[in-house]
Amino acid sequence: VLGKYPLVYVSYQTASIGSTFNTVSLLQGPSLAKGSTLTAYETGLKTFLLDRVNFDAAVFYYEQEDPQTQVVSLQTGGAVRFENAEGIETLGAEISIIAPIFSELTNDGLVWTFGMCYLDSTYSSYKQASSFDPALGIYSKTDASGNRVVQTPKYTLSTGLNQTFQFDS
Repeated sequence: VLGKYPLVYVSYQTASIGSTFNTVSLLQGPSLAKGSTLTAYETGLKTFLLDRVNFDAAVFYYEQEDPQTQVVSLQTGGAVRFENAEGIETLGAEISIIAPIFSELTNDGLVWTFGMCYLDSTYSSYKQASSFDPALGIYSKTDASGNRVVQTPKYTLSTGLNQTFQFDS
């Protein structure tokens, strides 16, 4: 019977992101932010618990070469420009649950959803990272290797209730 047996998977993927040009600059001409490559490894499980609850879990590792990073620059009038780090490594895990609630009362229409993710994402190498020194009021270059990747939360959690209705056609 389809849906009663767990699916265990292993995945390997590669992807590339194209280059872009920084065209807004008050002091220089356009500059190039190289494209990047991503290699992803993942293993996981998709199954049903108690014949009703959809449960998915995965662990993954991403390795990105020449990732593009965003920098807000005074030289671009406060606009975002892109530069390249040398590398980013991300180790993560996630689970998701979809469970019907009060099935008899709601005709399987009320569903609880839950998701949780852990990310450990660091710059494996970022030797020429743009930074701002507030004491001096100037931009400079620094080695950000080993730092967490910006805008990458360590933990995320989501939950919700959804109600669906069926109509005869």
